[in-house]
Amino acid sequence: MDLMSVLKKARNIYYGKPNKPAVARERSDAERIQILKSFVVRQVANGARVELQDDFSAVLVWGRRPNHILHLLLSVITLGIWIIVWIMLSFSGERRRIYSIDNFGNISY
Repeated sequence: MDLMSVLKKARNIYYGKPNKPAVARERSDAERIQILKSFVVRQVANGARVELQDDFSAVLVWGRRPNHILHLLLSVITLGIWIIVWIMLSFSGERRRIYSIDNFGNISY
């Protein structure tokens, strides 16, 4: 084994590249369901909430909608100054993504 092959192998390990290309195989339905469930659990732990989930797809939501009644009251109390904050919060509300899993176990949105 020469120095170049050792350095190439070390570089592949450092950058996370496998030495041999992985062969993609189709996953069973039970494996796909389990992969998606564990993905959803990780996303919920990071602050998402599940809006809808079936066996092979899930709708996850981040953020919250503003409480419009509260912002209306604050706008009246501050003589309209709070409307600027209310508008900014309304546009930066929720973010939804639909995730699905393919036959090979890859999750995409």
